[in-house]
Amino acid sequence: MALLSAGCSGESDDGPVPAAVQTTRSASSVRVPKPTAEQKAPYLAIAAQLNPGLGHDKELAMEHADRICKGILGGPTYGSSLIEFARAELSSGSRDISVAETERAVKAIKLWCH
Repeated sequence: MALLSAGCSGESDDGPVPAAVQTTRSASSVRVPKPTAEQKAPYLAIAAQLNPGLGHDKELAMEHADRICKGILGGPTYGSSLIEFARAELSSGSRDISVAETERAVKAIKLWCH
């Protein structure tokens, strides 16, 4: 796929570029702020409730938060809405996480990611 620059029509040599590709920055170009322990605490509590595995592995929970933060900051959500992307990131597969639960987690991440 050809690289797009500002002002392009959204077409490449290969045809139209999907809107999700046009409107997001690459994951590597998005700088994620580093939260304080106080900022992380609400997110980690919510993540542990949603997915017990994340409660046991705080490093993994923060890796998920970093990817969600990149989506908040305009990075890739891979064709999904931010909420659907975050829902997939936080899901353990053992239960369906609701939109309301996902929104709580995203709100907690926004304490440091803005």
